[in-house]
Amino acid sequence: MFNLFSMQNAFSRSFIAAVCVFQVLGCASDGDEEVIYVAPLPEIENQIEIDKLWSYRSDADEEIFSKITPSIAYGKVFVASIDGEVVALDRDSGDEVWEVDVESPLSGGVAAGNGIIIVTSEDAEVIALEEATGKELWRNLVSSEVLAPAGIGENMVVVNTVDGKLFALSAESGKRAWFYDRNVPVLSLRGTASAQIDRGAAVTGFANGKIAAFLIEKGALIWEKRVASPTGRSELARMVDVDANPIIYGDRVYAASYNGNILALELRSGEVIWQRELSTYQNLSVDISNVFATDQLSHVKAMNRLNGATLWIQDQLENRQVTGAGITDKALVVGDFEGYLHFIDKENGKFVGQVLMDSSGIGVQPLVDNGVIYAFSKDGLVTAYRVQ
Repeated sequence: MFNLFSMQNAFSRSFIAAVCVFQVLGCASDGDEEVIYVAPLPEIENQIEIDKLWSYRSDADEEIFSKITPSIAYGKVFVASIDGEVVALDRDSGDEVWEVDVESPLSGGVAAGNGIIIVTSEDAEVIALEEATGKELWRNLVSSEVLAPAGIGENMVVVNTVDGKLFALSAESGKRAWFYDRNVPVLSLRGTASAQIDRGAAVTGFANGKIAAFLIEKGALIWEKRVASPTGRSELARMVDVDANPIIYGDRVYAASYNGNILALELRSGEVIWQRELSTYQNLSVDISNVFATDQLSHVKAMNRLNGATLWIQDQLENRQVTGAGITDKALVVGDFEGYLHFIDKENGKFVGQVLMDSSGIGVQPLVDNGVIYAFSKDGLVTAYRVQ
């Protein structure tokens, strides 16, 4: 299998990351270069007050393509960098609680649950740390690199590897409980979906365009559904990766794929409730009424959660490499490649605020916890904001 961005040195990652962005936004056709339109920064008059609470800068290398997503739990913000540093910050003050070096280059995001923190390395290691102190509890090997945060729940840690395997490890010991093997396409995006664990099931997506649910205890397949089918004559056109994390909300699962669809399924049976055409590799967001998605053109869309009807589309950020959305009470917040946070009214899709966080750019979805927005720049800046 050839996986985009799989080369390990810094130069290769930077080069191939640029190639991926180019291919996602537009590429040459019959030898003629296609001009890619990148929307200018929207001029927004803030209608909301955006208060900066604190900032912290961790170690990160913006020259290396990385999407190590942070996590918030236990009153802390957990941040990791590619060089192996893991830091716990006080959620309210930004003060450092602990810092450890796991002495392995990290690749996947940070996950928290069951009293532990999970990070994963380029060397296919799954590493568990005590959430209160950062003390290493265990580490174990899986078959290949993990590029998304682990799923943690019901005393299991579930990781999705780039070679198409799903591993479940004991949260207490790291011992392998079960694994599932799935063939992957010749060409795929650099990324995988996290596993979501709820009601005795682990749900995740794969590079072949399918989403599946497994019994968390034994790994038995409960159901499997196709989100997208490969079409087109080139391998690039046939990529249908499910890299966006599925979301379990109530008794439904929401999932989306690249070059494919967004759909809602019944958690218990996998029966499709509604399906709409949409291509994305960014994480979805869901609230009581809506599903929010950032598509591959960086258009932000709101859909009715119950029937999938499109409510509004915000297209003024086209090709600005916009992240998935964080959800506050009144607004969505997304980041872009120039380091701006854009605040969008949830009801009508209009801009209500904007702030420059860090000029290195924002590469991961902002997190919202207890009304506070936590944003993370490519060069390791963590900033907390509150909207008044």
